[in-house]
Amino acid sequence: MQNSQGSTALRTKEDEQRENISSLGAEFSSASKQELDRLGLESGIKVKAINKGKLADIGIKPGFIITRIGQERVSDPNQVPNLLTKKQGGLLIEGYYPNGMKAYYGFEG
Repeated sequence: MQNSQGSTALRTKEDEQRENISSLGAEFSSASKQELDRLGLESGIKVKAINKGKLADIGIKPGFIITRIGQERVSDPNQVPNLLTKKQGGLLIEGYYPNGMKAYYGFEG
């Protein structure tokens, strides 16, 4: 039996998580307390950089602070792989830009 990569090697949950993060084409960091306070947020992670990938394809720009992925609040960049691995079907990302504009983005998994 072959895996999604066309080989027979066993794939671990960590392999799947790395692949999910890589497909997003983004780098994340924790949002600073100052950034969160300015926007009136309790938690969120910041999109530090965008490269070729799903987030660029749907229009997310650097500086966007993600507050929710699906129905889950996001407060740590390390949550992203688990939230992406749990998803089935489409995924909604909710957050704010530094200017206070709230935005929603969706994509098909």
